Amino acid sequence: ARGRPAKAETLCRFELQHLEAKLGAEHPNTLAAVNNLASLLEGQGQRGEAEKCYCRALQGLEAALGAQHPETLAAMYRLAALLEGCGASRRGEAEVLYRRALGGYEAVLGAEHPDTLGTLFQLACLVEACGRLNDAESLFRRELAGCEALHGPTHPHTRGSRRSLARVLRAAGKVEEAVELERR
Repeated sequence: ARGRPAKAETLCRFELQHLEAKLGAEHPNTLAAVNNLASLLEGQGQRGEAEKCYCRALQGLEAALGAQHPETLAAMYRLAALLEGCGASRRGEAEVLYRRALGGYEAVLGAEHPDTLGTLFQLACLVEACGRLNDAESLFRRELAGCEALHGPTHPHTRGSRRSLARVLRAAGKVEEAVELERR
């Protein structure tokens, strides 16, 4: 079904129906299929239906696996990303979910895990987009420290993190610090 979205959607829906009948609507494998369908729908621009699927998957995974399970946290992250992509009117909801996912990832995987750092980065970008530069700076500093610890100072992720922090510093009027950071 690669390259054929209508066929892919049909197959995803068929798999979901099969799993619901065989395992039940709240089984983690069924909920994984709901997440797959949500991702496909999101890619097709069907955000409303994708949101419903992501919400169903998140609620079901929280009930089945717990709020701190990595699969639950990943579903939380995906819903947050969808909401963030819906524009300014949904940023508050996205921020709440990103913060919940971040707290869970830090508790379960640690501060320097790639999933934790990716969530921290997305949260920082969202907060920056909301114009809260001091909060964004703090989040980007945490993310940069984690990237440096995980990847080292010259890794592409670390360099990208450094550029993001420098951008926020410039926007906040801290030009000298931004220039110094960019030189590292």
